[in-house]
Amino acid sequence: MTVPELEDTVAKLIRTWADRVQEGLDQTFPADEAARLAEHYGEAFSREYQAATPPEVAASDIRELETMSAERREVSIALTNRDADTPVVGVSGATELKLFLREKRLVLSDFMPILENAGLRVIAMKPYEVGENGSHEATIYVFAVQDSAGEPLDVEHRGELLSETVLAARAGDVVSDSLNTLVVAAGLHWREVDVLRGFSGYAFQVGAVPSRTALPNALVQYPGIAKE
Repeated sequence: MTVPELEDTVAKLIRTWADRVQEGLDQTFPADEAARLAEHYGEAFSREYQAATPPEVAASDIRELETMSAERREVSIALTNRDADTPVVGVSGATELKLFLREKRLVLSDFMPILENAGLRVIAMKPYEVGENGSHEATIYVFAVQDSAGEPLDVEHRGELLSETVLAARAGDVVSDSLNTLVVAAGLHWREVDVLRGFSGYAFQVGAVPSRTALPNALVQYPGIAKE
């Protein structure tokens, strides 16, 4: 091994977690800003978070938190399928659903039904507080989720639709009920699901179906019908 190669190897070995995070941030921010953010979040992220989170993923989380701050958004969702051999909060074969909350904490008893009504199986959850010197800036909630068949989600084709649905349900812009499973099962936008919800209620009112739940149950059981 040559001297330059040895020096490069030693340099890589002595890099801290924050150093590697900064390398990821350098791709997005000016060098001085990347250094500032890496230093700040190196203190703001807990040791548990750092042990569980690769630096490149932490850099992505920092970008999301900084974007939320700039846009004055309090909540954001990201869905990711990691490598097959990379577990999500200890669960293999699951999709990672990250909920970012700035300056607030999650009420699980309110949020879990929203995920379940969207057709998700929630296998595990881990929260990570973000804050320096005892302050509370944000919380990152990491959920391991699967579809109703116990498989990872089709993030490429359903991820954005699902994120919008969960955020809309949390904000009260759409009813959180079992019809929201059509977002994942049939690839419908939550507004399209809401139209079907209205039709279902009208069909019951005019006596076209025997009960208020008859048509919604049929659509959930046979989601292909909803796409037609």
